[in-house]
Amino acid sequence: MSKHSAGPPAGGDDLIRILDELRDLFRRRLLDDRDKRLLVEELHDRVRRAEEGVALEYLLPLIFRIMLAVDRLDDYSGADPDFVASVREEMLLAFSQHGIESIDALGPVDPAFHEVVDVQGGDRTGTELLVGRVIQRGYRYGGRLLRPARVSAVPAGEPSLPENGTGLPQR
Repeated sequence: MSKHSAGPPAGGDDLIRILDELRDLFRRRLLDDRDKRLLVEELHDRVRRAEEGVALEYLLPLIFRIMLAVDRLDDYSGADPDFVASVREEMLLAFSQHGIESIDALGPVDPAFHEVVDVQGGDRTGTELLVGRVIQRGYRYGGRLLRPARVSAVPAGEPSLPENGTGLPQR
């Protein structure tokens, strides 16, 4: 008898039973490891989302101040409009690079993203409204609305107002 064996040599049936038990144990451990890995991944996702929420909470006042600065740049009509437009584009690019997107101001009014300030021309009853002009840009971060776009709407079929060169319709 070798010094590593725990008892007499096992017969063929005993060996098959031991191998089956080891295989079952191995499968249970693999499933347990998979479940633990999935749990750890879920917890990492929760922590990441919580950290993003806390960071966003602290940064929102700054983000809103920058939004107001962009609004002022959108309305600017003084000297050196090219310089002002480049500063505005840099600010919007910085927003975009950090996941803050301008809300699309073309097409039909979407109450989830547009706040209709007024409706211009035509019969308004039962008519689909289209964005006629943007009064104030709206923004979203991921799926979260930060600020709705304030728009003037026109009934479908009415012409929208011309743009002012900033990508926004005339105000």
